[in-house]
Amino acid sequence: MYLSLLVNPKNFGKKTENSSSETTRETSFNFDEYRNVSGKNSDEISDDWLTWFIGFSEGDGAFLVGKDNRLNFVLTQKEIAILNHIHETLDIGRVKTYGPFSRYRVDDQKSMLVLIALFNGNLVLNKRKVQVKKNWLDTLNIEQRNNNVLPTLNNSWISGFIDAEGCFNVTLFKRKAMALGYQVKLRFMIDQKDSLENMLYIKDQLNLFLSHRKLKKGTEGNMHRIESNSFVKAPLIIEYLNKFRLKSKKQYSFDKWVAVYQLVQNKAHLTETGLSEIRKLSKEINLITSVTKKTGDKLN
Repeated sequence: MYLSLLVNPKNFGKKTENSSSETTRETSFNFDEYRNVSGKNSDEISDDWLTWFIGFSEGDGAFLVGKDNRLNFVLTQKEIAILNHIHETLDIGRVKTYGPFSRYRVDDQKSMLVLIALFNGNLVLNKRKVQVKKNWLDTLNIEQRNNNVLPTLNNSWISGFIDAEGCFNVTLFKRKAMALGYQVKLRFMIDQKDSLENMLYIKDQLNLFLSHRKLKKGTEGNMHRIESNSFVKAPLIIEYLNKFRLKSKKQYSFDKWVAVYQLVQNKAHLTETGLSEIRKLSKEINLITSVTKKTGDKLN
């Protein structure tokens, strides 16, 4: 099957007499096609890792096609370690450094067919489905699988999305009513452009976020943020990310965020020693954020 795809990619994803209709609806990620094409079994790459990678790619990936109809997939990050991890796990593509940024790129036909097998039918964000169809599938005359896969607290998609676009933050602000005159605020947020419908679904259905707002970030597209700044949601966030751990340096940020949560729960913030420790952890979180956030991203 794999060799035939390389000879004639137009046969890839085509319906046969026994295949299901393109309108078939699914609710869970399906990696059968990917495993058939890549030859990677679940012992080599788990379903949880693949689901995480899809979430990460939907948050940060570029699904491109050049003027010569050459397909490209690109991930750009400040943190080269996460790109090396992806490269080593998938065993395709390459990683190069460009000044303060590094880039993971896949552009050879053989490897692009592997990525198509992975992403086609397994994407969550509507804008990514449109991009993949227009730039990849239509270029190779491959049928789009319209499976209705959704992120839940029982899969790792959100974990990957957080690694790409999430941020943890701790702030202390003056409040006379507090014993030492300061209140601690925990924030957890995800930003994404041109994905309002999907972002609202994530906010409303996953129960991890309290609010949504539109950010003023330039004139191209609409940037939206879903956010939690309440200690009420923190246990749910902690439970999920303890189950599906982050793979980037944001895991360190999350660990320190959890430490602040535990200090406040133990009322350590009402002591000089505890408040000093929270200030220290807050600075460390901000330092990690400066390494993982993209140029131009700010906390508003």
